[in-house]
Amino acid sequence: MFIQIRKLQAKYGDFFEFYIGNKRYIGLLNEDLVKEIMKPTINGSFFPRYDDYGGLEELGHTDSGIAFNNDYDKWRYHRKFFSKSILSPPFSRQALICVQDGFREMSRYWELLGEEAIIDFPEWMKRYFMETIVTTTSSKPPHALANFYKKLSNRKIGKEADESELFVEAVQFLNNIVHWFLFVPAYVRHFPGINSRTNKYKEKYFWLKNNVLETVKARRAEIEVTPEDQQLIPDMLTMLLTVNTPRDITERIADDQNDKPMTDEEIVGNYFEALLGGIDNGSNAMCFLVYYLSHYPDVKRKLLKEFETVVGKNPDIKKITLDDINKLEYTEAFIKEVNRLFPIIPNIGKRNRDPIEIGGMTFPANTLFLTNSLALYTHKNQWSNPNEFNPDRFLKSSPESKNPFYMFGSGERKCPGRNLAMIELKTTLLMLYSKYDVELVDMNAPLNYNGKFLRACAKLEVKIKKRRDLGFVES
Repeated sequence: MFIQIRKLQAKYGDFFEFYIGNKRYIGLLNEDLVKEIMKPTINGSFFPRYDDYGGLEELGHTDSGIAFNNDYDKWRYHRKFFSKSILSPPFSRQALICVQDGFREMSRYWELLGEEAIIDFPEWMKRYFMETIVTTTSSKPPHALANFYKKLSNRKIGKEADESELFVEAVQFLNNIVHWFLFVPAYVRHFPGINSRTNKYKEKYFWLKNNVLETVKARRAEIEVTPEDQQLIPDMLTMLLTVNTPRDITERIADDQNDKPMTDEEIVGNYFEALLGGIDNGSNAMCFLVYYLSHYPDVKRKLLKEFETVVGKNPDIKKITLDDINKLEYTEAFIKEVNRLFPIIPNIGKRNRDPIEIGGMTFPANTLFLTNSLALYTHKNQWSNPNEFNPDRFLKSSPESKNPFYMFGSGERKCPGRNLAMIELKTTLLMLYSKYDVELVDMNAPLNYNGKFLRACAKLEVKIKKRRDLGFVES
């Protein structure tokens, strides 16, 4: 769909209609057209997200969470809980600890494999982000990294690890499952021969749901017997369980309009969405960042210089603070520039529930609108030298830093996990390049990815050696 939309733009301009099956879409490919559907309006006409095929209802995932919830009142209820937990200072501090611990564990396995080992970077990143996200949100490590290292070194992983690997495999399938039920029509999903995949996905989904539900119940019971004067672990699960209760640990102002605690089932829905948004997006983003950094040595030098300025030449990488992360302005600009030229989610869909006028034309309710991120981010009316890779454009001193940019969405639907995403990406870049030289095995290979709804890095092989030139070593 990504290539087709760009071809349609080349032929028809920034404003056109097209059909996918029997569904009509309106393509909007410049900021003047898109700004109407991206307005941060409370409960506005474009609050609904998807025109799905009943698949999420089949999974029982329509009234919980925030990503796919089209009931505004229920969405608002879940959004407040999600935001109070994931945007709270204690959660950010806990996330930073988990990211550093996860990277140190991964680096130990890399060093055991040896400097000549070829690292399957996408697979390691999937495991690494799963380790950090699951541990950050539940304090229950999935052992994704340990199990993968044991597989590579032909070691038996044991009964307990076998059970944890079932969880890892189910989580890795989660995005595929949701996309299947979201975008594949019911008559196709249940067509003989194809329905075997549908049944397999449902089995994995409900197995994972029951597994997480048991974790939620166990944590609730643990909280109930924990003395009131004993500090609770500030992970997302504990926060969701304690928000609007006497044990609330979010350090957020109480909300009199939302004083009902969440049920276990509601917490599972929000927890699933943390896994959905955090693991695949983060792991693929890191692959693309490493690819671009390998091809732009001047940018890499600036990045290393910023790391040296913030944490010194011989940083103790066990003690990175949120203040350090917030000082990495050029690193954040680099992350945004990679996303501008290679957005992980290339297409943004919207659906209006009221008639709307756009570009001088009136469209009835429930019209499907689609915009393409790359078309917006390389439009000559908005960006200077739009096809040039230049992180400086996102520095605060640059006028282009104020351009509309939808890396984390917009308006009320803006991703509440954006702070966590930046903490993870910036910390991982800092720890990776402070300690190692990262070399692509094949510098001439194009960026290998697949996927239409979400770009997934398919192959990126690297070699990793300890840095010796700048003295970045772990103490």
